[in-house]
Amino acid sequence: MLLLRRRRGQSIVIGRHAEITVKVVEEKNGTITLGVEAPKAILIDREEMYRKREGELLPPESTREINTEKGDDNVAA
Repeated sequence: MLLLRRRRGQSIVIGRHAEITVKVVEEKNGTITLGVEAPKAILIDREEMYRKREGELLPPESTREINTEKGDDNVAA
């Protein structure tokens, strides 16, 4: 994990081809507000909402794992 210190108004940039910018917008009462700019094709969400959505779409017993060596799908056990 990379840890960075940023002050209000400062940003970090992630990636080259699909540039994502994260900016500290506000800091108040021990919490920060982040602004994220990314291409529309990239999903940006809070982790708990992402996990919930993934759980609803792909229950654990039906998750699939891709075997990159063969390029085919294998059902995860």
